[in-house]
Amino acid sequence: RMEMVYVPVPVTFALFAGGEVAVVDPTEVEERACDGLMTLTMNAFGEVCGVYMPGRTSVDPAIIMKCAKLAAERAKAVVEQIQKAVEAAGPVVSEGLLLEGVSVDLSGLEENADAAMAD
Repeated sequence: RMEMVYVPVPVTFALFAGGEVAVVDPTEVEERACDGLMTLTMNAFGEVCGVYMPGRTSVDPAIIMKCAKLAAERAKAVVEQIQKAVEAAGPVVSEGLLLEGVSVDLSGLEENADAAMAD
């Protein structure tokens, strides 16, 4: 079995209202309209692999922590879906061949995002 727990998963947030409101996985329109962007890269253990915040938007540390919690949940879900896809593909993946036509179901994460930001 190929373990995928240390796969880094980037999650981008668009920051609005001076960094008081964060939108997860913003659209292109939201990115253009926001005050700033923040990308948190996490692994399935919730460890921070990287932080990227271009621009000069200051963000309340409480918002950063909420975003980190949400990014950790998303990273875990994404890695679990990747693991399932790898297992379903069988030995072809372990030989380093590309997977084509494998989809990752992230349904339900938007509700989790709303709930996490409301906390």
